[in-house]
Amino acid sequence: MAVSVVGFDVGTLSSYVVVARQGGIEAVANEYSDRNTPSCVSFTEQMRFIGHEAKQQQVSNISNTILNFTNFLGKTFNDSFVQSEMKRIPFKVVPTADGRVGIEVKYLGETQVFTPEQIYAMQLTKLKEVAEMNLATKVVDVVLNVPTYATDSERRAILDAAQIANLNCVRIINDTTAIGLAYGIYNKELPEPEAQSKNIVFIDFGYSSLQSNVVAFNKGKMRVIASSCSLVGGRDFDEVIYNKVKEEFRDRYKLNVIDGSKPSIRLMQECEKLKKLMSANATEIPLNIECFMNDIDVSSRMKRVEFEELSSDLLQKVKKTLENLIVEAKMSLDDIDSIELVGGSTRIPAVKQIIGEIFKKEGRTSLNADEAVARGCALQCAIMSPAFRVKDFNITDALPYPISLAYDDVNGNVNVDVYQKWSVFPASKQMTFNRVGPFKLEGKYSNPEALPNDNKSIGLFNVSGVQPGPNGEPVKIKVKLRVTANGIFTCCQAQLVEVVEKQVEVEVDAEPQEVNNKTEPMDTESYKGEENGDVTSEKTNETGENEIKKDAPKKIKKMVNKNVTKHTDLPMQAIILQYIPQKINEFNEKENQMIMQVKLQKEKATAKNSVEEYVYEMRDKLYGDLEAYVSENDRDQFSSELTAAENWLYEEGEDVSKQLYIDRLTNLRKIGDRILYRAKEGYERPYAIEEFSKSTVIISKVIAGIDNKEEAYSHLDAADRDNLSKILEEKQQWFAQEINRQRELKSYEDPVLTVSQILSQKQNMESLVNPIVNKPKPVVTPPESNNVKPEPDSSTNSNLNNNTEKTEDVKVDKPEDMDLD
Repeated sequence: MAVSVVGFDVGTLSSYVVVARQGGIEAVANEYSDRNTPSCVSFTEQMRFIGHEAKQQQVSNISNTILNFTNFLGKTFNDSFVQSEMKRIPFKVVPTADGRVGIEVKYLGETQVFTPEQIYAMQLTKLKEVAEMNLATKVVDVVLNVPTYATDSERRAILDAAQIANLNCVRIINDTTAIGLAYGIYNKELPEPEAQSKNIVFIDFGYSSLQSNVVAFNKGKMRVIASSCSLVGGRDFDEVIYNKVKEEFRDRYKLNVIDGSKPSIRLMQECEKLKKLMSANATEIPLNIECFMNDIDVSSRMKRVEFEELSSDLLQKVKKTLENLIVEAKMSLDDIDSIELVGGSTRIPAVKQIIGEIFKKEGRTSLNADEAVARGCALQCAIMSPAFRVKDFNITDALPYPISLAYDDVNGNVNVDVYQKWSVFPASKQMTFNRVGPFKLEGKYSNPEALPNDNKSIGLFNVSGVQPGPNGEPVKIKVKLRVTANGIFTCCQAQLVEVVEKQVEVEVDAEPQEVNNKTEPMDTESYKGEENGDVTSEKTNETGENEIKKDAPKKIKKMVNKNVTKHTDLPMQAIILQYIPQKINEFNEKENQMIMQVKLQKEKATAKNSVEEYVYEMRDKLYGDLEAYVSENDRDQFSSELTAAENWLYEEGEDVSKQLYIDRLTNLRKIGDRILYRAKEGYERPYAIEEFSKSTVIISKVIAGIDNKEEAYSHLDAADRDNLSKILEEKQQWFAQEINRQRELKSYEDPVLTVSQILSQKQNMESLVNPIVNKPKPVVTPPESNNVKPEPDSSTNSNLNNNTEKTEDVKVDKPEDMDLD
């Protein structure tokens, strides 16, 4: 089975799928032939819709259509960001039992609450279908994007969503880091590894956020130096236009547009279009909406200059964010080589002007502004996949927020910075604690003011199983801390460190034996020992002097007492804002049920459409192509049946089980198929008759050829001629009888002579005739030539045999088989 290498970019407004194939990576299209899949999920009484189908219901099913769900990942309901975001959305957000965000919708006739992680997983399910449709193989491993400013809980939420969607997320990668990877891995003009780095600024200005970073490039590697982000995005510019036009409509048309209503959604969509048009045109652009409210047509106009004045506060936030990037990177403008722009909002002329003023360089658009993040994700997946050969490219990312560890000590509560701002990750550290009992560690962000949410705490880690030493003294505990490749902080291990005395086996030198002064006679055993090298041997060196060489001392194994360090793993409980495996399994089961529900609904819709198509098709043909093959009474009766089926479809049959649609179609086909059968016979019978007649004509020619004694048939005798004539007469007689019976019937009556009967008789006739006609001609022996000498008599033959050279049979060896390979 083929191995899939896929990258998903799940944005606030849109999502993209990029796959790796032989020869490179490419963004793939969905069933609408669009590479852009809206990040949108809609719920109805029968099923859920995702992507384009959901986006189409944004106005008609406003309270059950979910957008901007990525902004709620990994947050609690009371978070200030969540509370402000609730004012901008038309659907209902409620707190869950554990204090998280819940999204309330009407689904399958009842009120249900889904978490943002579940909605995110539904979007992943859709993107997974798009990838599998293009790759024609199952997709399991995937790399997902995450905003650069995302906190620990948001990153964990994305991993949870991937599990709910039956995906294995091998890595989550920051948006701007993915963009840098997409830029660097194909760039052939990077400096050598030892040379000074090439510094590139990437600015990703999307629908809901502005992300920027500085990346240092060398051949085969990239290093993120710093980043700066803000929660200002393209939707904020849309709202500026929306608020201005809404006030104008209130004053001019006396229309009060309520936020979150259907008219407000339509107005917001038109304001977004107006913004895009003003980005490309400096002239005044009109805005027109027909039957906006109370059947009133509305209109407005706006120039780019007016739009920029209204957006001055937003533009100042953009400027401040980019200026902060230079401060965080601690480099001068001369150190920056170029600016790369990504994201739809970078197309706003005022934003381009700010970038040019700050960096003294114009922004470049060498990357695909919409697909760059997804391309970086796919490249990261290809690098990690053993199925693809990708050139070595090392990525060093940096933490946007400093992380500290809080714990209680003899001096009270202590905070220790364990990871500084812009520390590289993945990275591990180890801390040692002296404790007499269980203790707690809290990981948190050192600078909560810089966070996009209120949750400054990363998690609480309880270390248990700690007992004091024999004399009540504290014991040494080593705790391993780690920031994973996904940018997630964790206390991954706690160990008790003890020094214990233990008997161990060691090798020591054997003690030297005492040597007597008197000389002992050499016995046999001593001689054997000498051969074995156990005694001193005498050797003459190069100078002719005798030197004594002693063998290395003997080693023996001995048990001794030794102090060794013992490490014992201690139980550790992590209390973090992440779902437990049991909850993930519950969500996964719910997701699988919804997938099955969608499948059943599509099958039911197909069955319903089949009934509807059959009704329309047969109704047209009854008074067209099929009119001659159905009687007037039968046509009226069948037409009534079709009308009844049509009325049933739009009344009580609007939403019934799939089997009822199948049964209804089966009953209609019982009548319609007989009509279609007669029409089919009427259309194909002339062709069958023609084929039968061709065969009889050929047989008649053969019989005539025999009668005329033609050379081609000279080998056929009278018996053959009689057999051919008999076969032909029988088949012609059958044909004449059946065709006369058929001609007596009306075209709307069931035929007595079918096409299959005619072709069967033709085949049977040919099977009887062919053996006679194809009978081989007899072999004719050529007459003897007059120049041939008479056979010699025995005496002559004997003499010829004596004088003739004897020919021997030569045995030829069979050639050996040749290996063509």
